[in-house]
Amino acid sequence: MEVKRTLNLSKINLSCFLFGPRQTGKTWLLKHTVRYDIYIDLLNEKERIRYTKNPSILSSEIIGLKKKNAVIVIDEVQKIPGLLDEVHRAIESDWQPRFFLTGSSARKLKRNQANMLGGRAVTFQLFPFSYFELRELFSLNRYLQYGGLPNVFLAEKNDVKKMLLESYVSTYLKEEIFDEALTRNLPAFSRFLDLAGFENGNIINYSNIAREVGVSSNSIKEYFNILVDTHIGFFLPPFFKSHRKKLISHPKFYFADTGISFALKKILSVELTEGTPLFGDAFEHFIILETKKALSYLREEINLYFFRTSDGAEVDIILEKHNEIIAVEIKSSEMPQKLTGLKSFLKDHKVKKALCVCRTPRVYEQNGISFIPWKNYVEQLYGRMLLK
Repeated sequence: MEVKRTLNLSKINLSCFLFGPRQTGKTWLLKHTVRYDIYIDLLNEKERIRYTKNPSILSSEIIGLKKKNAVIVIDEVQKIPGLLDEVHRAIESDWQPRFFLTGSSARKLKRNQANMLGGRAVTFQLFPFSYFELRELFSLNRYLQYGGLPNVFLAEKNDVKKMLLESYVSTYLKEEIFDEALTRNLPAFSRFLDLAGFENGNIINYSNIAREVGVSSNSIKEYFNILVDTHIGFFLPPFFKSHRKKLISHPKFYFADTGISFALKKILSVELTEGTPLFGDAFEHFIILETKKALSYLREEINLYFFRTSDGAEVDIILEKHNEIIAVEIKSSEMPQKLTGLKSFLKDHKVKKALCVCRTPRVYEQNGISFIPWKNYVEQLYGRMLLK
């Protein structure tokens, strides 16, 4: 079964980085959409040793092609950060090759002060499957529980999905954290990861988590940054009119896939039932992920926030573009009743649109708020209609 991805690299005429969590299909995407002249897989030990010993062999191989504008793929480039100096030289050579550079960790590149080819390469991110990509293959309940990592989604049996996700979490811990030496205190990070699953969608209180893990608040901040740099999760900042408040306020944290969150919380075997808090949290997570994916793939200049008052009134998504605001509340029911946070926000803020994304079968309006089926919301995001 083949799923057409939204991100189309075949039309990219520049060198680029392609980042994303492991097993999101970066290699598959390149092999199936890009016509390349050289493919270098740095997960292959022999290849990795070869280029580690002699990075300059890359330039010799490009010259050996005797072809201008050749296309070279380097998979998992963070394995040899120094190779990017050769990439830089090659791009500026008379042969002017184009590079597609994949990676699951920007952290190692940053830590080694790698040459990020400033101005010579654009950056893209690949996510797990989205509803927009899956369409008729999509089942909401199944997706909420097991997520959209390609090999997990395409597995037919739920027990296989469960085993793959459990393996993903443990493999990620071993390969991304231990092998890349991203932290020296692996036991503490392991304890942190067990707790982090339960922090999904929460405003992060570093001090509270630090007490439970038994490390400093700064260490917890560093652990969250590891998850961000390895594309396993992301921060969602709070919305304030004051830019200073944005900088000092605590963000929310979300994992890049609903299945990863369920696996970390060890609840993959729990039946997901509509109307329960677990279903509601997973649905909210899903809509926020779909929003983030769409904005990234469309490369829209739109800021994504959440909003919360001191007394706890909250709006799940704030989309801000050139000072125009779209406020979005997410509800997993078919006929949401209480929209306290959204109504509170509308009293103090001028908005272009106020939406409640839910499971209603049809669009309807009440008190200036549009209640919209979640499928319509995603379709309008990708069609750019929502943002006009």
